[in-house]
Amino acid sequence: GIQMVVGGTNLTVFRDNQDDPYITVEDPDIESDEEDQVIRPTDFVLLAGHTEQEYSAAEVHVFDKSQSSIYVHHHIVLPSFPLALEYIQTGDAKSSD
Repeated sequence: GIQMVVGGTNLTVFRDNQDDPYITVEDPDIESDEEDQVIRPTDFVLLAGHTEQEYSAAEVHVFDKSQSSIYVHHHIVLPSFPLALEYIQTGDAKSSD
């Protein structure tokens, strides 16, 4: 680890929690957070525009049908008020007709 002196006390900083000898219990949320970053083919994706006074944002929501959960995958602050949102299909998405 990297040794630093802060306020008269020694402080050791590690690049990764696995290198820190004082952390002995695995954090179960780390794996869960990594899984949440992946959008699976079975997930539904919703893009929503959000505005409040001078603040505008686009939010990407993901609905995981297998767990019946919805969460914000990305929150993107926009520099100005959006005039419109449009769906543009890319890739080889299959029709559900």
